[in-house]
Amino acid sequence: MFIACSFKSHYSKNIHVFHYSVYILSNKLKQGVQFRIIISLINDSKFEKTIMNYEQKVKDAQAKAYERVVATKIIDLMDKMRLSNDDTAKRRWIWELLQNAKDVCYNDKPVSIEVIFEQQDETGIVEFKHNGKPFSTDNVTFLIEQISTKDRSEKDGEQPKTTGKFGTGFLTTHLLSEKVEVSGIVEEPELEPRKFDLLLDRSGRTVEEIISSVNTSMSSLRSLDSNPVVEYKSTDFNTTFRYHLDRKGIEVANRGIDDLHSALPFTLAFLPAIKSVTVTSNDETISYQRLDQTQEVGRGIQLITIEITASDSETITIALLTHQKTSIAVEVGQHDQQISLKPFNPDTPRLFCDFPLIGTENFSFPVAINNPFFHPNEPRSGIYLIDKDDHKIQANKQFMQEAIELYHNLLTYASQNNWQDLYVLASIFVPESKDWLSKEWFKNSVLKPIQDKLLVTLIVDTVSHGRIAIADNPQLFPYHQEEKIRGEIWKLYRMAGVFKLPVEQHIHDWYEITQYGYNKHRLTLEDITAWIAEQKTVPALAKALGKNEGEAIQWLTQYYQLINQDESALTLINQDKSVIPNQNNEFCPKSKLFIDKGIEEELKNALKLLGEDWRNQLLRNGVYTGDNIRYFSKSQKDIIEQINRLLDEKEEIAEAYDYLISCFCNDQNFPPKRESIYNFCKTLFPDDVPEKRPIKTWDEGIWKKVDEYQIGRLVRSIAKQENVRQLTQLLEWSEDDTLEWLNEFVAFLEEEGNGDKLNKNPILPNQKGEFKTKDELFLDDEIDDVLKDIVADLGHDFRKELLDIRIYLKLPENRTKKTADVAQEIEKLIKPKFAEIPRAEETKAVFRKLFVWLGCHQEDSKKLFSTLYEIKHKLLDDEEVARNMEEVPRLREEKKKLTERNEQLEEKVAQLEARIVEVESDEDESSIKHLEITKEVLIIHAVDSEEKLNSFLQRNPHYDPHGGHKGGDGFSMIMHVKDIIERAKRNVRHYLEQQQDYDCRGWDEQDTVIVGVKKWGKPIKLVVRPSDGNKVVFYEPAETDTLKSPNSELWVEDGKSEPRQITLGIVLEEMGIEQISLLGQPKQLSEPA
Repeated sequence: MFIACSFKSHYSKNIHVFHYSVYILSNKLKQGVQFRIIISLINDSKFEKTIMNYEQKVKDAQAKAYERVVATKIIDLMDKMRLSNDDTAKRRWIWELLQNAKDVCYNDKPVSIEVIFEQQDETGIVEFKHNGKPFSTDNVTFLIEQISTKDRSEKDGEQPKTTGKFGTGFLTTHLLSEKVEVSGIVEEPELEPRKFDLLLDRSGRTVEEIISSVNTSMSSLRSLDSNPVVEYKSTDFNTTFRYHLDRKGIEVANRGIDDLHSALPFTLAFLPAIKSVTVTSNDETISYQRLDQTQEVGRGIQLITIEITASDSETITIALLTHQKTSIAVEVGQHDQQISLKPFNPDTPRLFCDFPLIGTENFSFPVAINNPFFHPNEPRSGIYLIDKDDHKIQANKQFMQEAIELYHNLLTYASQNNWQDLYVLASIFVPESKDWLSKEWFKNSVLKPIQDKLLVTLIVDTVSHGRIAIADNPQLFPYHQEEKIRGEIWKLYRMAGVFKLPVEQHIHDWYEITQYGYNKHRLTLEDITAWIAEQKTVPALAKALGKNEGEAIQWLTQYYQLINQDESALTLINQDKSVIPNQNNEFCPKSKLFIDKGIEEELKNALKLLGEDWRNQLLRNGVYTGDNIRYFSKSQKDIIEQINRLLDEKEEIAEAYDYLISCFCNDQNFPPKRESIYNFCKTLFPDDVPEKRPIKTWDEGIWKKVDEYQIGRLVRSIAKQENVRQLTQLLEWSEDDTLEWLNEFVAFLEEEGNGDKLNKNPILPNQKGEFKTKDELFLDDEIDDVLKDIVADLGHDFRKELLDIRIYLKLPENRTKKTADVAQEIEKLIKPKFAEIPRAEETKAVFRKLFVWLGCHQEDSKKLFSTLYEIKHKLLDDEEVARNMEEVPRLREEKKKLTERNEQLEEKVAQLEARIVEVESDEDESSIKHLEITKEVLIIHAVDSEEKLNSFLQRNPHYDPHGGHKGGDGFSMIMHVKDIIERAKRNVRHYLEQQQDYDCRGWDEQDTVIVGVKKWGKPIKLVVRPSDGNKVVFYEPAETDTLKSPNSELWVEDGKSEPRQITLGIVLEEMGIEQISLLGQPKQLSEPA
């Protein structure tokens, strides 16, 4: 601090004007206060040198050095905070202020504290007040110059405390604001108390700026003597720290206030020096107060009560044990004289050095530990527990051993006195690596002794076995990373009734504990899997569970549901653990089992007689192991194939094939191709193929081998006939019937993917009736027969390479012969004939045919025979021309007669059509508006809504919308129809769920259309209608569009008998239809080459 005074003096001899300035600098030196007086003489710089000496120079330099040391320290600490990513500093400020307040409490009276946090938009204020002792001048000076009052020296053999006022910790409060307003009272023993206000400004970024701000603050302090004397009252909140916040400061304030709420009850329990803390934030005030009454419960355990007052009041009870300066604490609850432990808040630090060490939330210890003599690191986020031989580290480890002994006392007392929720005291694990903690030391010196004690202490409350120790009970705790599955594991074991289990409300807490130890005491899906496998059979399992077999299967089903939710357990199942029952009730590996896809029991018995018991490898019926445990399946097909394999070793194989081809099932969905193959074989081999034989269930795979044999046999037999004539003689049919049958057979081969056989065996007739292979034939693109005759007469018979037009076959585009091909060949072959003189009769005949064709097809001729058409007159000689001219009148007369006859027929047809229209119109007029709407009518049309009723009336105008409704009003009738439709859908679903071929688990109703159903594993659609009126009318597009699909079925139900499927065969039979008119006739198809 500089004190300056100036004066003027005139030196008369030289008439010079001198200016003198006196500066007084107060230096904090051990010798006391020093003053420096500088007299500056203008125009005579040597004058100063005559007064100043080296001692004074050293003192001046020392003062400057001190200023720079203070400023540099402040800048370094502020920079460290500004640039650090350490989140703990933002949470530490509130505890530093609390610590400073605690350190100035009166010996006979604890301190009270008030924290006010006001926020408005992006600015705010934090005020921290307390009623502790007033400041001393040292306190204020050290506060300004950032010097801690922490006592690092040992006095009278006492251990030094590691907390102090206004050190580097206090600097963390500047994260709220770099400028702090401090208000308080300074009092010295020999002086009167005086009020002061000063500003701590740490916003400077340079040494000079910090020096200036420190000097400004010191200037305020030096003016204390001029401040008014105050009457000091120890009950008043005389000390205030005020922080003006920006957006970042508000964030820091919120973090600190949150931490305060989580850890303050433990802090008050550890520190009787703090009576209460009141926090006002956003117009909400919460007060924490340690009540005076303390309850002693035994073994030195004290129950401390913290009262929390806000809009209402509540209390928190802390169980506290202390030995010398080490204390442990845990929150407890009390109800009807019963004490229970409360889980530790994960946001609360576990280590306290009077105040929480922010950052020790993850320090693994079941209770909070406090010792004011802990040696913490900086920034007070832990205590040194590393593997170094240092007295501070050894002291910390000794304090930890004291805490472990206190913990053992607490655990024993709590167990013996029936405290509840003892799992809280078992929560300990190896913490993460930290620069202040040795994991190896922790495992050996903390974790092991605690877990050893836990193993032999009665701490696990069970469902039906009281309180037990962990060590005596392997496989005790349900274990799975997913909470839901843990709960299901517990329920599964609970249903078994043969295991010791913790109470349900504790299972998830024990899971967290057993993640870090007690591995052999975990109860996993793997364990129960092994236990089931040990039972070997379903009867043995039922006996172990004390249940019947049906109940045992239900229990197994729940087990499988759990397995399906766990990948590792599924892997175990897939690695051949024997936990799935076969049809002989033996537990087998999953890999040895197959799904029984509806195999008839009689076939199983038959195969067993042949030496193979498939029940050993078939999954027990009624056992559902879930979607994620998958099997191969064994079906009727498989057992038939196996039976056939064994039967193949015997004679008369053909007889077996013929027998199987005659097997038919009375099922509406039985494949039509079975009928086709049977009929083809029965036609060609009538003496070999027996009459049809019924079977109950079927699968197309049954006939795979049979079909290959029979189709090959059919093809070879037809090819052996060589031509249509011999095949006709074999069948004893007409040629047309034979070709119709052959066409059906060829189409069947193509549809069933056996078209390749048409190239291996010649069974396709050409237009000469000879059998050829597919590659030898071309399609006939409507070539005129006359042109075929002409080109054949010329020596190239196209009919030998053209497929008979009565056989419909798809061939590539380049396998089609067109009229142009024939015309080109005719021109090529006929050209040499013009040079023939005289023309042979055969040539004349060919020329006449060609001449007539050219005349009758003039437009086509010009395109096809462009050159030949121009000289067509050369095709006839003069004699032939004359004969043709004589025929012209007769032909014209014949044409006239035919034309007149045709016109008469057309007129008669028109008259008949007009009469039909007239009659139909009369019928409509006579019946319109005379029909009443009944329930039966609405059911037939599936009218179950007003919208459908309107649509129905638009389509059926002969029903009277305003007339009477037989059976009640329109609304009640519609509701009745809705009920009938729902009944039909319900009964059809129930019926199909009992059928093995159908899977209705995905049943989804879209009015009367049902989707989501599978048949033989493939999705199908259903239309379900009631048939109460023995009639069904379709007009809804959704229904008709669905039934157009090949994978659709129509089901009806009348409420009396079983639902039934309506197939095309049933429609034809009941409607008496023997013929269906198709839209157009099939044509020979071409496909790109």
